[in-house]
Amino acid sequence: HAKVACLVDTAAWRRACRSKLTTDVTTCAGLFCARLSCSWCVKLLILLGCVQGMFLFGPLGAPVWIPISLDRACQTCSDPSGCPKPFMHVAHAPGGLQECLRLCAESTGCQAVDFYRETRWCNLYSEICQTPTANWGNASSY
Repeated sequence: HAKVACLVDTAAWRRACRSKLTTDVTTCAGLFCARLSCSWCVKLLILLGCVQGMFLFGPLGAPVWIPISLDRACQTCSDPSGCPKPFMHVAHAPGGLQECLRLCAESTGCQAVDFYRETRWCNLYSEICQTPTANWGNASSY
């Protein structure tokens, strides 16, 4: 009916047809957006954004420190290729082990930490050792 009525060349019918066309376009756009927001593609993008946010700002963004040894340090070791040399020493670290781990996490290229609990001495390394042997000062290696 509306198509036939729109063919009549009167101003009233033109206004009515334009109004109906605008309403149809608005409804169509609304349905398109609703359908798009329910699509699997948008859901996947939302999921990826959440996971990325967890890695950048959440609990997955911090390094996980795995102990190499809880009673020995890499300052001396029995690795066949030799022991790595520390690139930084921190004497009497006031924050203890947590401060050493934080310093390593903030230092470019830092991969490992020795911490001596008795002296609060901390060594930072750019590579790890496999078999630490330094056993003085209540040592540990991460």
